Amino acid sequence: MPKVFILNNTSYDFSPAEEFGELKINSTESFPIFNTGLTLSMVKSFLEDYTEEDFIVMSGSPVVSALAFCTIFSKFDKIHILLFDAKGRKYVPRTFSKLQVGLV
Repeated sequence: MPKVFILNNTSYDFSPAEEFGELKINSTESFPIFNTGLTLSMVKSFLEDYTEEDFIVMSGSPVVSALAFCTIFSKFDKIHILLFDAKGRKYVPRTFSKLQVGLV
């Protein structure tokens, strides 16, 4: 079963994402975004169990999201993300490949 990695643990209800897999929520209160070396280390640690079939929910700092993308693309050729559709009140899956984003 795929996992859904949620980068920032906020007070938001992420339960609609359970449709796509087991939720894995980062328990860290916040990332020290001005200490990019430490933030990258924390992101890598959080994503160490990420597989090519898993999803990621972008939440919180764009710096953390960018580091997550880089971390995943360093291991795999594609990334699955879940975008929240506020009107439909559900998550919509999207997949990006290295080719699409110009990394190949």
